[in-house]
Amino acid sequence: MGAAASSANAITLLVSSSSSKAQAVLEVARTINEQTLQRSTFLSQREFHVGVVELNALFPTLARDTIENAFAVFDLKNCSAVDSCELFASLILVAPQLSQDAKQKAIFELFNVSTHRRGLMVADEATLLLRTVVVGAEKLLRVVATSTEELPRLAFFEDLTKALYGERETLRYEDFAQLCQASAEINAFMAQWAVNTKQQAT
Repeated sequence: MGAAASSANAITLLVSSSSSKAQAVLEVARTINEQTLQRSTFLSQREFHVGVVELNALFPTLARDTIENAFAVFDLKNCSAVDSCELFASLILVAPQLSQDAKQKAIFELFNVSTHRRGLMVADEATLLLRTVVVGAEKLLRVVATSTEELPRLAFFEDLTKALYGERETLRYEDFAQLCQASAEINAFMAQWAVNTKQQAT
């Protein structure tokens, strides 16, 4: 599914990296809690793009340079604004204190934007979720490793969504999570971002 530049675990690469940007991302991710998850979900559904100011407001106890270094990982074009879902999904992905299920549920909520279908994700939202998570993960890996893989084309994610949804128009989180766990592509990707016990304690 992309974003697997090395056989090494991606979290291990970030934790062991001397890059100030990698460490900044981890520092921000480690402070994620239920309140910041709710606030980031609300913000991402209201604003498609966010800047350093908005990220700083979500994590007011962190140093400004930490916020700026973490933000720079995703602001490759130096335009002072990044995709809000990509940013928050990536931070959730590397948060060592969150279980895999907690990560998947939080990311599901980020992309579940249909106000008249709360709790139900349509196929287009799922395609956007899958692609955005992989793009964000690729940006994280660029900080610590040189990726030799090209990002899959949009058609790949559309086909993956079709495999998950079949003839269904919508999926509840529980069904979505179960189908993701049964997907070899998604499982291989999540294994790259699994957090071991030592990393949780760090």
